[in-house]
Amino acid sequence: MWFLFIFSFLSTSLVWSRTIEIPLFGGESKILYPCSLLEKLDLEDEESYRVTFFEKNNRDLRDQGLILRQRDFNGETDLTLKYRSAGKMKVDEELYHKLSNYQGLKCEVDVTFDPSRPKIFNTCSLKSSDHSLQDDFLRMLNIPKIPMTNLRSVQVEARRWKLKLFGLKKKLSVEVWRLKNQCLLEISTKFKDTDESHQIFKTMLKEIPETPLLIQGNKADQVLDWSFTSDHPIRFTNAAM
Repeated sequence: MWFLFIFSFLSTSLVWSRTIEIPLFGGESKILYPCSLLEKLDLEDEESYRVTFFEKNNRDLRDQGLILRQRDFNGETDLTLKYRSAGKMKVDEELYHKLSNYQGLKCEVDVTFDPSRPKIFNTCSLKSSDHSLQDDFLRMLNIPKIPMTNLRSVQVEARRWKLKLFGLKKKLSVEVWRLKNQCLLEISTKFKDTDESHQIFKTMLKEIPETPLLIQGNKADQVLDWSFTSDHPIRFTNAAM
């Protein structure tokens, strides 16, 4: 009798916590350039907005591969929690299917340029300020709950444009972030598979009249590194989980 009860309990637990790997194909190709390149490009459709990043003083979020950001654009505000991993994207199956029905969930591949070999990161992000959905997102990724209190914030003034480049059907996104005397310029576009991503990099390197920065990487990581040069801890209640 007890054997059947224990077997039933274990079976239920195993089904509840089943982990699956998400197959990711499409995503975004990105290259960082010197901000001086801006003057050499024929840009269109300029937009301005503000990005605010949040982090714990002990960098708990980044240690877990997480980025918490808020965007203010055209009078609207959205909050996004993003996870980046250099490994396979493994998630709780039930929670993944639950959140997949929510339009704020997006999972894709980030490919950042590197002279030797492009760096590939699998990502999932949740655009929502709903605390219960944020909790589900962390549990989906098997990440311990992190109290979102006493956060440090850093605010970036951003502008973006569209750029038509010979050899590519899709227009590129040109984005400039400024933080005090620091500046980042990223050119990116979406791709369907890795073959298309390689072709995009090849065309960009040929057609864009500037050499990419020697130090490449994720814009958010660089901004957060800059932010730790000054102290301004705050409490951001909308980000509480």
